[in-house]
Amino acid sequence: MQIEQMRNSIVEKFIKTLIIFLEEKFPDWKQKNKDADIYHFIRRMLDFSAHYEITKESNVRKLIGYQVKYQFNIPLHKKLEDCLVQADLHEDYRMERFYCSLSSSSYKLIEITSDSDLNNLNN
Repeated sequence: MQIEQMRNSIVEKFIKTLIIFLEEKFPDWKQKNKDADIYHFIRRMLDFSAHYEITKESNVRKLIGYQVKYQFNIPLHKKLEDCLVQADLHEDYRMERFYCSLSSSSYKLIEITSDSDLNNLNN
């Protein structure tokens, strides 16, 4: 019982630091959301992080920032999920791969075929 209380206390303290992080890094987003919604968002992201065995506080913070910035879908697209599920890779490396995949997918992809007019790709 005491261990569970201690664990809950640690989690609540971490949540408070994450709220401060969101206030500092994403003030517009923070201002648009109610405190209760932010709290539940953070709890969901903690569960999400645990599911993918992302346990370092700095990486959990990154995931939360990425969710605010890129608004990736949960459940994840297979390409993004593949970055996080490789258990044989170090957590930091999985996060780096996730970020690279996430940030590169924000660009519009243009399909090029043998019939494509390369002079009009931006149209």
